[in-house]
Amino acid sequence: MRIVAIVMLLGGALAAEDRPLAAQRAGQFEAGAFGAYTRYDPAFGLANKLGGGTRLGYYFADALGLEADVLFQSQYTVSPLGTPITVQPLVASASVVANVARPGRVTLYLLGGYSLLDFGTRAPYRFTDNALHGGAGMRLFVTERVAFRLEGRAVYTPSTRSSFGSRTAAHYVATAGLSVLHLGAPRHPRDGDGDGVPDGADRCPDTPAGVTVDATGCPVAAPAPAPPPAPPPPAPPAQPAPLPAAPPPALPAPSPPAPPPPPAAQPAPPCPPAPPGSKVDARGCLILFEPEAARPPAPGAPPRPTLVLRGVNFETGKSALTADSHAILDAVAASLLANPDIRIEIAGYTDSTGTRYGNFRLSQARAAAVRAYLARKGVAPTRMIAKGYGATGFIAPNATPEGRAQNRRVELHKLP
Repeated sequence: MRIVAIVMLLGGALAAEDRPLAAQRAGQFEAGAFGAYTRYDPAFGLANKLGGGTRLGYYFADALGLEADVLFQSQYTVSPLGTPITVQPLVASASVVANVARPGRVTLYLLGGYSLLDFGTRAPYRFTDNALHGGAGMRLFVTERVAFRLEGRAVYTPSTRSSFGSRTAAHYVATAGLSVLHLGAPRHPRDGDGDGVPDGADRCPDTPAGVTVDATGCPVAAPAPAPPPAPPPPAPPAQPAPLPAAPPPALPAPSPPAPPPPPAAQPAPPCPPAPPGSKVDARGCLILFEPEAARPPAPGAPPRPTLVLRGVNFETGKSALTADSHAILDAVAASLLANPDIRIEIAGYTDSTGTRYGNFRLSQARAAAVRAYLARKGVAPTRMIAKGYGATGFIAPNATPEGRAQNRRVELHKLP
């Protein structure tokens, strides 16, 4: 008992440290060996004995698992009726284990289940009892994979098969041992594009390497550099002192000068050439949205102006833009900069080939790539939302190559 007290004090001290280690988690195995001390029901006439055993457990949830263990005791002799009899008790158990607290390096748990008790092959101990058990214990982790384990349990037989007079029996078992967790690596949140935002919270899951992102994992537009300060005006040249002159003859008063003409209006900077066949405004900028409403982006949604970006293409199966897409996106960026009141949703679509999850992921990545390109051209990211719709919202049949090509597209939806 003194050793158990020392281990429990050590466990309390380590639990107080601010260095928690990994405990059990779903999908993990635990194997161990232990020493045991058993106190049998007095009616059985058996000595309280030391023994040992093994256990194997599996956690199907982070705090809940199943476990089996076997406790052996060496053969010894008793004389309940004056005649020496050899016994060799064995206790096999199956338990449900629930972790209830994890302070630091210590895990506290409860367990309960079924036990089978066998006492040997010689009368009056030639019988097997079915029993229920319950108990509590603690694991003291010394590394992420190794832990000391202390446990106490009570084993209750509601209807014993013994012939010792009592119909029920209660036994008590204390164990101390070592457990080893299986060699699975600890879980870490997955970050597929390496931008520091876990995939579960990353709204732009395929951000190119080296791009600065915000808390949602989407690119942040770099601030425009401040213009250099204007040079100071040149100092006026020194004027020589005027010489005295004779008074001029009187002249008639001159008529007042005509007012100067108003300055000519400066023309607005031109936009880059729009794609052939596109509509432009008076400044030559691409008209993104017609006044009339277009088709709704999803069944049941209100109609909103939509522009299909024909000619914006990506590498096969990837979210990388092809070089021929840049001219079209340059025209889109210039039009957005010329119309700062327009907010847009960048919608990505795929054809119906591939898995549903893969199509949604690819369409989201492609919409994010277009958003990142427009942000690099100076469009504020707060004016744009990137969203992937996968193979939904198709505009042509997916049964032909031509129809699938039309369905692989990026659209701009005008936001209110």
